[in-house]
Amino acid sequence: MLQKAAPKAKPGIIPPLPEVAVRLSQECQQETPSVDTVIRLIESDVALTTKVMEVSNSALFGYSRKINSIPRAAIVLGLRSISTIAMAAAAQPVFSGSGGACPVRKRLHKHSLACAVVSRIIAEETKTVDPNSAFLSGLLHDLGKLSFILSSDTSYANRLASADQQPSLDEEQMSFGLCHAQAGAHYIRKMNLPFDVSQGIADHHSSIHAEQPQLVQLSGVVALANHLSKIWFEGAKPNNEQLEPFLKLESFAKASFDALRCLS
Repeated sequence: MLQKAAPKAKPGIIPPLPEVAVRLSQECQQETPSVDTVIRLIESDVALTTKVMEVSNSALFGYSRKINSIPRAAIVLGLRSISTIAMAAAAQPVFSGSGGACPVRKRLHKHSLACAVVSRIIAEETKTVDPNSAFLSGLLHDLGKLSFILSSDTSYANRLASADQQPSLDEEQMSFGLCHAQAGAHYIRKMNLPFDVSQGIADHHSSIHAEQPQLVQLSGVVALANHLSKIWFEGAKPNNEQLEPFLKLESFAKASFDALRCLS
């Protein structure tokens, strides 16, 4: 059990998201995002441009000809793809920090990327929430854990490093005065990111325990993606009690499940 702090440990300070990431998110939330604006935002950051070009030319997309510019990437891969790549790349320094990431932070970053991808696919397959909001919420859903890792309470990071001794929400509440979902939502609000993203992060644990979880709510999408990504990419054991309510929903048809299952 985590020791109860007296007084409660203070969460650490998470580095702010780069401004370009915030502006990209805001643009992608528009009903009709501007291709020119997205391209201009990515090109305004040299490191981000380099990363987007690197991923665009990787085996992940399998394009036979070399993509040599952000506008070309937008044409070949589509606005959605380059926006997703850019958001993931822009958020990386938040997880790794200036001195390089410790193993616990690397693991947290890897899980967050997996959850982001699965969240987007669920949103696209069920057509219940905006895929960009789903990706961003999945990417940032565990930022509260990062703030606890950066706190003076080193026992939290030690617990996260152990697969079978993960801190519970109640233990987080006892040690820090709030759980990681609440801490992450607070961070998102401070960054002036969309309200639905902060709400989806705040509720991503409570929704999966509800009697009838609703995938029309962003929190439900993130909750399901969080659970599935742990099963498929981290070797966690399926929890049928948590999964069954989702699989009974009409919006989560067999075709949707098959589309997700191919990721494993």
